Amino acid sequence: MPLLPVLLDNLNRLLAVSHKPAMRELFVELCLTVPVRLSALLPHLHYLMRPLVLALQVRRRICARSGVASRAARLTIRGLQG
Repeated sequence: MPLLPVLLDNLNRLLAVSHKPAMRELFVELCLTVPVRLSALLPHLHYLMRPLVLALQVRRRICARSGVASRAARLTIRGLQG
């Protein structure tokens, strides 16, 4: 069983049930910073849609620290362009 889809699925589940903003931000950041090549991530891109949207909504808090959402968005768009 490949680890990446299991990891992203569980992080998304934790994100869905977390009530504290700090915990949601943590799970969003973990989803978007998984160290994996873009080519390996593309088949599992659907797991990153919700975390990416949430990161862009709260970008002042998350992106100010590390640029996670903007980096993930650039990589996603670059990957989809081929």
